Amino acid sequence: MLRKVTAVVVLGRIGWEAWLRAAGWWATLAPSNRPPFGHNVQTVLPDETILIASYHPSRQNTNTGRLTRTMWYDVFAAARNVVDRTRSGPSR
Repeated sequence: MLRKVTAVVVLGRIGWEAWLRAAGWWATLAPSNRPPFGHNVQTVLPDETILIASYHPSRQNTNTGRLTRTMWYDVFAAARNVVDRTRSGPSR
């Protein structure tokens, strides 16, 4: 259904793994080639989709400062930049 997806934001390690499984990358990529999980870690997958991981916005992460409002906004700013870059085409 979503044929023109250029960026995917996943929330938390569980969301990261669930998306990799649903998209078929978990079985396709060797464990050593799977993208790393970390906050605002961006990975270009073999189909050129950019996977952007974020810590989950749970109370445990937000109340302890592991995930701040600025960090949260930065993830979505990164996603916006990816989408804007892909819409404008290849850079010259």
